[in-house]
Amino acid sequence: MSKNHAYALGIDIGTTSVKVSVLDIVSQETICSASQKSAADTVSDVGHLGSEQDPDKILHALSECIRKIPPCAQKQVEGIGVTGQMHGIMLWKGKEVAEATDLDTKVVTSPLYTWMDQRCTPEFLATLPAPSSHLQLATGHGCATLFWLTRHKGEVVTDMGYDCSGSVMDYVVARLCGLKKPVTSVQVAASLGYFNTQLLSWNTGILSENGFPTDLLEEVVPAGNVAGQLQRPWLDIQPHIPVYAALGDIQCAFLSILQDPHDAGFAMSETDIWAKLSDAAMTSESCSLCITPTLYGERHQPSLKASIAGITSSNTSLGEVFRGLCESIIDNLHTLMSSQVLTQSGHVKRILASGSVITKNPIVRSRLELVYKDIPIVYGQSGDSANGAAKIVKL
Repeated sequence: MSKNHAYALGIDIGTTSVKVSVLDIVSQETICSASQKSAADTVSDVGHLGSEQDPDKILHALSECIRKIPPCAQKQVEGIGVTGQMHGIMLWKGKEVAEATDLDTKVVTSPLYTWMDQRCTPEFLATLPAPSSHLQLATGHGCATLFWLTRHKGEVVTDMGYDCSGSVMDYVVARLCGLKKPVTSVQVAASLGYFNTQLLSWNTGILSENGFPTDLLEEVVPAGNVAGQLQRPWLDIQPHIPVYAALGDIQCAFLSILQDPHDAGFAMSETDIWAKLSDAAMTSESCSLCITPTLYGERHQPSLKASIAGITSSNTSLGEVFRGLCESIIDNLHTLMSSQVLTQSGHVKRILASGSVITKNPIVRSRLELVYKDIPIVYGQSGDSANGAAKIVKL
């Protein structure tokens, strides 16, 4: 580790773990990294419909990650980028955050209501006003969750004295900088719902007319802007260095692998069972099954179900079914982002495909090359959100 180089620290607050990466700002070389399981899941106040986490356990996991970074690398950190799980939201008191001396200082907060929260049923969402946004509202979106809490558990919003809300990444940034009012990026704000990315503003009129606590909304700045400065020394990381407004995790994962402004990126990660099934599928040259893989629906259509059609007495072998599933996943991806959309944009020159589901599965690669036949595909390393967050830091 050169003592003459400036480093950037990237933080990724994931759903199950926290990861940090230290990059050389000039060479973009990864110097070191560390991860820690957060074990933050808690019992939800609405049972299986809710997915809630303890923010204190997430902060503890982050602190453990930093302790794993060599002190000599910590001392060379000159900026901090933060990313993490989008859509979710939590509440806290700005004054307590501003007065907290370090991440171990106890601050009263609500649980983190994560992106997996299902309390906003389609029936409830139908009672909410339509947002002025390019994104359709869905359960798990922070503003939808706040609407639900306001109507069904008002004491959580009003009686605890909370005056701030934001994603868990925004909370981490606020804690590091001692911010009395949180700051986030356009990316994260859009993921919460009711944010207009063209006007760069919340839908405050729509929200206030429908009883939403707009005073809880955070300040929004463009992606890549600084939110504040590190308030105090953080182990061996020196104070007063810039901390950037939190970014989306998918955006940072793509940023970590993109090499040119004209690249598009697709990423899929693999489990052990996928590798075994892939071997079985290679024995089947074709599949006559028609599989719809949307087991959990889509954000724009949460009620969508998975299905299999065209079943006969001779096409249900494990290999053929898995081949059909692999091909249907790529076909579904193509419906969301078609080759026509990419080519007509005039900006995309190639696709960077990453993740072991793609790079280690010849069936997936073959289908990907078929449906995106007009665009060159380059296979590369898996995206790393912590690295992407670090790349936002500038000298």
